[in-house]
Order: sequence, then structure tokens, then C-alpha cells
Amino acid sequence: MQGELKEIQKRIGTTFLYVTHDQGEALTMSDDIAVMNEGIIIQMGTPDSIYNCPWNIFTADFIGAGNFIPISSIGKDDHMFILDTKNGGKIFLHDDFKKSCRDIPGIKKIREFKSSGVKDKIIPPVFFIRPEKIRIAGKPQENKNFFKGKVRSIIFEGPDIRLEVISSSLGKIRIEVKNDGSFPDFKENDTISFYWDNTDGILLEY
Repeated sequence: MQGELKEIQKRIGTTFLYVTHDQGEALTMSDDIAVMNEGIIIQMGTPDSIYNCPWNIFTADFIGAGNFIPISSIGKDDHMFILDTKNGGKIFLHDDFKKSCRDIPGIKKIREFKSSGVKDKIIPPVFFIRPEKIRIAGKPQENKNFFKGKVRSIIFEGPDIRLEVISSSLGKIRIEVKNDGSFPDFKENDTISFYWDNTDGILLEY
């Protein structure tokens, strides 16, 4: 059905307005997406920009899966922002992260903080990262955010494998890895190490 509708649209050369609650359909079929909450448009953009650069928690949670990590304060050191999580961990975020997302509200705030010269810590937005951006590793990686956690569940989804991990410094974390034969041999309640690049993830407003 999705392919047929797109083919009809191309053939007759007119604009289609397609209303759906299915995020997969929205990403697959659209040239542009308008995300609405209680009848109000809260973000418009291409499927790529909506998925990779959500403006707020509602859009990030509605379109795709993600990890929302509460942080209590933020500092900066050279080209790195240091986010203190509410559970006592630290997330390092390069100040050149997500160039394509520079106009979203949360990133505007951190850019203002960077240019202000203020040395005191401020309360930042929420740190958000997609599950597929997180990788499993046995030892710390250079220029990565490296953490440990206990596997709560392992869910087989065909081409992907989804893990829920409990980290003492981050809380509950969702990780998605490809079912390509490289998946490590571990089970529920095992302790694993995972990481993501310091250029991945963005800051969102509540």
C-alpha cells in the first residue's frame, strides 16, 4: 500500500496529505512531516530532520525510540561540554556536535551558554540519544562515552536485537544492534560495557 500510494502521487504530480499515527509510515512515505500534539503543530521538516533533530521530548519520543537521560548541570572544558547526570555519571559532548541540528531550541541554549563565558554550571535540557547510536564494547574507547550496566532483557526482532540495560550512572538504557552474527554471547543479568561517540546525541527541552 505504501509503495502504491507513493507511485500514484508521483504519477499524477499532486500533493498528498496523509494523516497517520504510524511513525514508520510517516518516515517512509513523506517528503515533509508535521508533528502535531493536541491539534498544534510542534515541528515540521523532512523525515531525516524530524528523526535526527527533534526539537523536544514529544517529537523525539513519538518518532522512533530513544534514551532520555536526566542531567542536573553542565560544565565546559575546551571543546567539550560535561553533562552531569542525576545518577552521578558524566556525559561528554563535543561542542561541534550535530551541525545539522543547530537551530533546535535545546542546542540554541547550549550555544548561548558556550558564547556567554559564564563559568558557573547551569541547568540544561535533557540529553537524548537514539538506541542504534550505542555500541557494545569490552574496553574503553577513545573519544567515546563509556559505561557499564546490567542486561535486563534481550529481545530478538529479526534483523535487530534490542537490549534493555540498567546503568547505575544513567538509569535504564535501550540499545539496538544489528543481527549480523557479531552479537556478543551474553545473557540477562550479565554486566556489559557500552559506548557512544561524543558527537552523538542532542539536547532537548522538556
